[in-house]
Amino acid sequence: MPAPARSSRLPRCAAAALAAALSGEDAKACPLSAARQAPVAASIARSFGFALRPLLGTAVLRTDIAYATRAGMPVRAAGDGRVTAVAPSGRGGSFVSIAQAEAVHLRYGPLAPRIRAGACVTAGDRLGSTLRPPLTLRMWRAEGFADPLRWLSGRRPGAPPTGMQDDTPN
Repeated sequence: MPAPARSSRLPRCAAAALAAALSGEDAKACPLSAARQAPVAASIARSFGFALRPLLGTAVLRTDIAYATRAGMPVRAAGDGRVTAVAPSGRGGSFVSIAQAEAVHLRYGPLAPRIRAGACVTAGDRLGSTLRPPLTLRMWRAEGFADPLRWLSGRRPGAPPTGMQDDTPN
């Protein structure tokens, strides 16, 4: 069966999860729990949400959060799930995408991965190490991009308002 065409509407992690589900790769479900934790021991350098571009004076939607990291810091899974993709980031390193419960997809990166696509992970499992600052964490739900910090705290993440420009690199 040929792989489904990637929709321009889906982020890479959602397209990879759909392809895995259609190919039967995801037939054996991973055990899931409600455990959640921060992926790295670092402070938040940039939050999810609207930000003003000072030079242009325009508002943009930041679709991820950025942690103030150093090279070599361990990156751990924020929750239980299945690794749906380990893909090059384009600037060195890789992005690791994980499908969580409740149709949540998280993308971590850039990092030097220690895990392969298809692996089951639990909260706290090591995914790899940071290569350079910052480590970004992006969250996707069926409604669109959502705030990973709300999910990490156990609250249901809301989708961002529509019509705003996404200025973060893919």
